[in-house]
Amino acid sequence: MKRKLQEKKKQWMEWLTGLFARGKELIKTVREHMAELSREQEVEERKIQALKRMIRYAGELLLVLFVFCALMQHVWIGQVQGASMRPTYQDGQFILLLRGKEYNRGDVVGVEYSAGEEKTTLLKRIIAIGGDVVSCKYGQLYVNGQKISESDHTVGKTSDIPAQTVPDGSVYLLGDNREHSMDSRSFGCMSCEDIIGKVVH
Repeated sequence: MKRKLQEKKKQWMEWLTGLFARGKELIKTVREHMAELSREQEVEERKIQALKRMIRYAGELLLVLFVFCALMQHVWIGQVQGASMRPTYQDGQFILLLRGKEYNRGDVVGVEYSAGEEKTTLLKRIIAIGGDVVSCKYGQLYVNGQKISESDHTVGKTSDIPAQTVPDGSVYLLGDNREHSMDSRSFGCMSCEDIIGKVVH
């Protein structure tokens, strides 16, 4: 009887030991599975974060492109060619032109000039606007009968200009380097529609 109890006890112990071992194996398997799920979740989260960053960068890039395109509708970048605007602007100097609808006396503007089939961009200063009377005698420039002081931005002597009225919607242009400039003294007044924009500093 005692031997049977011992055998029974031994069987129970073996069963419990096996059950405990299987439990440990099950716990290990569950932990490994959870770790694998955690790693997969971490990878997925990284993918999601990377996708979010890409979307954000793409949005920022599109915004920059949109702003750039909007600016280019109103801004023009050019380079000075020649010495007609010395000493104000030097040959090779880069300038920024802002497109607008209204231009005033003294503004330096870029204009599109057509010589036959060729088109070129000229940089000149507005001396008079529509309705003004412009003239020059003995090197002294007059607008509407008033002397114009230009010593701070011009060089050379201004050739005589017979009194003339600038048509509405047009401007009279001169280069600051008066003795080396092709301007309204040779091609007349320019339509405001030919103005590309005003130089901004």
